[in-house]
Amino acid sequence: MRDATYAEDHSQTRTGTGPRVMASLRNLVLSLHQMDGDTKIA
Repeated sequence: MRDATYAEDHSQTRTGTGPRVMASLRNLVLSLHQMDGDTKIA
């Protein structure tokens, strides 16, 4: 779901802890949407 929503494959963040931080932020945002009751996030 993250790749379809945020196009992670096209991300330019590739070094250091950047990719892990961005993945965590994306997971957080998706979780917040799901907790809010959104069923169609993409």
